[in-house]
Amino acid sequence: MSQTEKKQLDPQWEDKIQSCNDVLKEAGIGGISYRPQKKSEIETYMENVAVLNRFINGLRANLDELIDQPLYEAFNQNATENLSRIHMSDFKTANTIGLTMETTLYDETGMSATITQLKDGLNFEDFLGSGNRTCIEGFAKLYKEDYELYKEIYGLDSFGRIS
Repeated sequence: MSQTEKKQLDPQWEDKIQSCNDVLKEAGIGGISYRPQKKSEIETYMENVAVLNRFINGLRANLDELIDQPLYEAFNQNATENLSRIHMSDFKTANTIGLTMETTLYDETGMSATITQLKDGLNFEDFLGSGNRTCIEGFAKLYKEDYELYKEIYGLDSFGRIS
């Protein structure tokens, strides 16, 4: 580094650059040099870092205001209690995939008869009880179709909230 460059170097950076040079020389890499004409570029980068830090701090505040606080308020208004009342077995969809059920009937003499019939509607328990992959894919399609229908009927947004 030339004497004119050293004179233009901020004192706070001179020791840091010298310390870096010492470490780099010990590692066999050589030193670094500081060019005063790069000062404005470095300052621009520092300003950009400051902008990013302000954005991150603003993001944290927005997360708190827009997500955490409404969540805490919902918890205080028994949201978890309301959610606990939802049971997947309460939701049904039309049986358009032809899933059947067998019912065994017994008479007074102990005789039995097995009847196979289409299920009226399908629920989540039917979905879990099926090992048939085609049936599972059919269930997923049925529930998706029902969801899309509910979105249209109730005006739900992409997060499932009533708009």
